[in-house]
Amino acid sequence: MNAKYKRYQRQQEQFPQHLVPQWKDNKCEHGYQWCQGDPIQEGWIAVRGCVIYTDTATVKSFIDATGKEHQRNVYYRPTTGNCTCKLAYDGLDDLLHNLDGK
Repeated sequence: MNAKYKRYQRQQEQFPQHLVPQWKDNKCEHGYQWCQGDPIQEGWIAVRGCVIYTDTATVKSFIDATGKEHQRNVYYRPTTGNCTCKLAYDGLDDLLHNLDGK
C-alpha cells in the first residue's frame, strides 16, 4: 500500500474512473449472494459526483480517452434475493476512505 500511495503522490497512478465494489463470494446477512453483474452497465449508483480529497488536490472528475470530462460515481452491488442489502465500495484497495458515511 505504501508503494501505491507514493505512485499517487508522484502522479504515476490515477484514481479509478469508476469506484466499483469487487464481487465477493460471500452472502449478505439474509443469506443471499451478491449480484455478479456490471454495476456500471446496470446503473447501480450509490453516489453521483464523488469528490476525492488529497493533501494536495481536490479531484472532482476524470477525463476519458476522448478528452471529455465526467463526474466520478460510486457504485454498489445488490443481492440476488428479495432483500435491500447492498455491497458498498469500500475504497481500501485504492487507498480511499469514505468520510461522510454514504
